[in-house]
Amino acid sequence: MTQTASTADFVSAAPQVHIQQSLVASPDASNRIDPTSVVPFEFDSARLSDAGYSEVDTAALWLMVHPRHRLVLEGHTDALAVAPYNEDLSTRRMESVRQRMLQDGIASDRVMMITFGENEAMDLENPLFPADRHVTMYATRMSPQAVVAVVRENRPAIVATWTDRGALMRVEHGLTSPTKTITVRR
Repeated sequence: MTQTASTADFVSAAPQVHIQQSLVASPDASNRIDPTSVVPFEFDSARLSDAGYSEVDTAALWLMVHPRHRLVLEGHTDALAVAPYNEDLSTRRMESVRQRMLQDGIASDRVMMITFGENEAMDLENPLFPADRHVTMYATRMSPQAVVAVVRENRPAIVATWTDRGALMRVEHGLTSPTKTITVRR
């Protein structure tokens, strides 16, 4: 990472369409302390751009300074292609961001991924709308189970995954109770 810790705090408004304000670390807009950022991706790609690396590295620096927070990644795609492909693509995009977080020294237990695929595509009239190809990142102090509960009530998420003491937890279609699926290497 090339940035200094002094540049790690950044202020950004959550995209209104994407994040329940109750989920973010500081829902008070006048005193926001959480990183909220959108990492863009190219068409049919899960590869981070230089700008994407910078966004992720900045969020990692912020997390180092705020050890009680976890980062939620929300994966999105445009509306082109079939739903299963878009679900996979949005998951691969989040995994690219997650892997960079791990390289930056953030523990896997502090990163949660929520797959939306094409479910929140902003412009259905234009299935190639570039703004739909992204991962949204935001910080929260809520437990993964609490995040899932809020998302379940308000948004069309497909899958939520996170680790808890090295065990992979996964909540699938319909976002029911989490199940422990496998143990991951640390």
